[in-house]
Amino acid sequence: MTLVRSERLLKRRVEDYLWRDKSKTVAALRHVLTNEFGDFDKVSIFGGMIRDLARNGKRGFRSDVDIVVDAPADQVRELAIKLAAKPNKFGGFGYKSTRWEIDFWALETTWAHRHGHIRASNIDDLLEGTFFDWDSVHYDFKSRKLTAQEGYLDRIRSRTLGVNLMCTPSTIGNAA
Repeated sequence: MTLVRSERLLKRRVEDYLWRDKSKTVAALRHVLTNEFGDFDKVSIFGGMIRDLARNGKRGFRSDVDIVVDAPADQVRELAIKLAAKPNKFGGFGYKSTRWEIDFWALETTWAHRHGHIRASNIDDLLEGTFFDWDSVHYDFKSRKLTAQEGYLDRIRSRTLGVNLMCTPSTIGNAA
């Protein structure tokens, strides 16, 4: 599969993967999204999954799933306790389901917002707070809306990886 040609087709690719794929692995992800995160109104898959699906489709995605929840931090913390998720160094939680590694955050606890590098009043604001611009995309799985930073696919198409936010708690990890 090749790089997707438009945001409309990227949205279709994401939805084919999340909602129409019949594999047990993806069914397990759907289960986690709907059963564990389904009580929240605004839940977005952020960054790497969407980027990898954009670049190479289903075969290109072999990573964890990053989720941002626009809900009070205490409610997200309650979910973390229920899931026996562990705090991560970025202000969120890490959870391993039967088939997936999932990192998740409350909007207000995302690293760039918490450290004052961006002001995040909604999930779209986080597009400016990713380290790499290729991660400046999210998919709200309830509203089924894809939102990307302006010029997102053009940068991927040109194979130009840029930095949105130079500050990061993981310089070595991002460099690798």
